[in-house]
Amino acid sequence: MRKLSTTDLIVAMYGTLLSSVLARYRDYKLTVVFEQNSTMDPLYGKIWSVLQNTIPGIGSATALRGTKSAPCLAATDYVLGVTRAHLLEGASDFQEGRFVALGRSYAYLIDFDDDRHLGGRKHPIL
Repeated sequence: MRKLSTTDLIVAMYGTLLSSVLARYRDYKLTVVFEQNSTMDPLYGKIWSVLQNTIPGIGSATALRGTKSAPCLAATDYVLGVTRAHLLEGASDFQEGRFVALGRSYAYLIDFDDDRHLGGRKHPIL
């Protein structure tokens, strides 16, 4: 079996995450912001086309690329940082407090490295 490249894994991650988010919130006007990345930029359009053609009712959703300084990407990095610290059980008291405070807003978490899924009644995040 061929080992997937990092790019293949990232494309799979975007497909999995975005398909569930877009399907769940299809009645809302959504904007998806992809972080600019010279390796991934050519793939974002392809990912977006596949999602738009496979998920009914997301016609009002839009996608764009943002630089690392885009506020929405900084918020994502922050959430991922405190979540990672919590899941690795190495969080400082401050990080753990932020994770607990944010945890009420999480819908679902997927760890792509070891195929762990957290969320819902069977696998609560907190």
